[in-house]
Amino acid sequence: MKHKFSILERTLCWLCIAALLLAAVGCGKQANCVNGHSYEKQSEQAPGCTEAGSVVYICSVCGDRRTEVLPATGHETGDWIMGENGTHYHICTVCGEKTDIAAHSYDEVTHLCTFCGAYDPAAVTQVEKPTAGITKRAYTGSPVLYLPDGYDENTMSVSGNIQTQIGQYSVTVSLKDPEHSVWADGSTDSLTFVFTVTDEKITVPVPTESTLVYVYNGVVISYRPTGYNASLMSVENGDQTQAGSYTVSVSLLDTEHYLWADGTVEQKNFVFTVEKCLLVKPTAGETVYRYTGQDLLFLPEGFDPATMTVSGNEQTLAGNYKAAVSLLDDRNYSWTDGTTETVEIFWTVEKALITKPTSDNNVCVYTGEPVTFRPNGFNSATMTISNNTATALGSYKATVSLKDSANCIWADGSDGPFEILFTIEEKTLPYTVTKTSDTVLEILNSEGSTVYKSIVTYPAGSSFKLDQDTGLLTLSYEGTAEEGLSYSFSGTYYGALLLEAGEENELTLNLEGFSLIGKTDCPLLVSSAKSADISAKSGTENAITDARGETEETKSAVYAACDLKLKGSGSLSVNNNGIHSKDNLEVQKLTLYVKCADNALKGNDKVRISSGTPTTMPSTPTEKPLFLTAVCGFYKAMRV
Repeated sequence: MKHKFSILERTLCWLCIAALLLAAVGCGKQANCVNGHSYEKQSEQAPGCTEAGSVVYICSVCGDRRTEVLPATGHETGDWIMGENGTHYHICTVCGEKTDIAAHSYDEVTHLCTFCGAYDPAAVTQVEKPTAGITKRAYTGSPVLYLPDGYDENTMSVSGNIQTQIGQYSVTVSLKDPEHSVWADGSTDSLTFVFTVTDEKITVPVPTESTLVYVYNGVVISYRPTGYNASLMSVENGDQTQAGSYTVSVSLLDTEHYLWADGTVEQKNFVFTVEKCLLVKPTAGETVYRYTGQDLLFLPEGFDPATMTVSGNEQTLAGNYKAAVSLLDDRNYSWTDGTTETVEIFWTVEKALITKPTSDNNVCVYTGEPVTFRPNGFNSATMTISNNTATALGSYKATVSLKDSANCIWADGSDGPFEILFTIEEKTLPYTVTKTSDTVLEILNSEGSTVYKSIVTYPAGSSFKLDQDTGLLTLSYEGTAEEGLSYSFSGTYYGALLLEAGEENELTLNLEGFSLIGKTDCPLLVSSAKSADISAKSGTENAITDARGETEETKSAVYAACDLKLKGSGSLSVNNNGIHSKDNLEVQKLTLYVKCADNALKGNDKVRISSGTPTTMPSTPTEKPLFLTAVCGFYKAMRV
């Protein structure tokens, strides 16, 4: 039976078709922007000081919308402004916001803030209030000056104190800088005094003694008796700079109109004393020094170069010395005990202690040349040695002496020469080389209690050289070998092999049950050859071990400066470092084990494994070994 769609079903169907059509149209628009949108700016909001702005772009093709953020510009500020509560701040010239509010930082000398110039309120100066003093002045026909007692022109200002007529007048005294100073009672108000100008003869109180004893301090000491008034009186001999006893005379400036309260007009005399400044005598302090060959400076404890001098306190040589400390100015200074004599202090420069050299290394090896013995700890800067050179086997006595016994002594307290025994013995070579034939070497060497034996077969015309100190065996060939060069090795050799075959010769190294242990150099190094083959003989096990530890030298157990091929039906184990070639490296029909932490097989040009079973082992047991299958091909250098 054929289904008949309802009106609702047909409506829903048409709506679905319309949605699909709209989607297709949209996709088409997007497809038109595959090679990039075509954006046009729609709107822009400028950034503020602290708020970011933005620019909105709309693609004119597909309608894609993109918004670009404009970073906030930050405040723009001018000079610092004094604020309240001990702070200063900036005002932004763009938005008017108060920023960078911070506490004042006052200069210790000016007491001003180093940023805004505000004065430190804690540095306000207290000023003693002046007193009225003598308030009457005699009329003389000339201007009359009145100044209250204690008036200081540096901190105060005065007005109304100069008059020319008889009468009574008000005088005002104010703080010169009321912002930064106050009266001693904390107030800042101006003070008012009243003084009179009269035609009567005026009686002036006689000044009385004030402080009579002062202590020398290096500056001017001014003595003024109590009641002294500079506007009515003059003083003579009242300013002194040296210790001593002085008579000060005070006189009336105008004896015609003024007289002392005792009815006289003669000068009044006062005696005051400036005592010497008392200094504590310096004491010995550290008085023992040790000879160094350099100038030594002794300064007693409490020595003051501003008030004292010292001599005899600089010495170089060992000995007992006397330093003399004197007063720099004995008129104005004295010691606290009342004396002024020079103080003597004894001090010492002891001899330098020299450690005697020892005989720890007193066995020398005879070389056929004169042997010179130097004991451990011998220092030619402080010692001399004699009888320490010999030319034959035997026992000898070397004599060691102090070079400067006046200033040096042995650490055990002695200062004379002493003898050290030393022996010249025949050299025992660690390697014994025997040529069993024209082209065969038998090498014996011992490491501890173990004796190693190795057999080296080399081609005719080849030469060898053995370093007895390092065990480096150098095999060299000069010229061209038409059929190549072939070397064979068996046994165990505790040292290193260096092959110098020449750039034109092909080199073959046959390992026939051979163990090589390199302790100071790269165990097997081919420094020159046209090419080099290392062949493990069938049925033999061979090993090359790098026993050098950490080294910055050749970082491989086997290295060839030419193409290198590893082959043979035997096996080869290489331990602690890998096999590296400057050019190509090939493994062919060889059971090879390599244990290392870095490059196991490395050829700067390429590594090829054509057959065989190479296996690389990690240097730590927690890592898994890496097996290189015997598949023909070319490989770049591989890391374990």
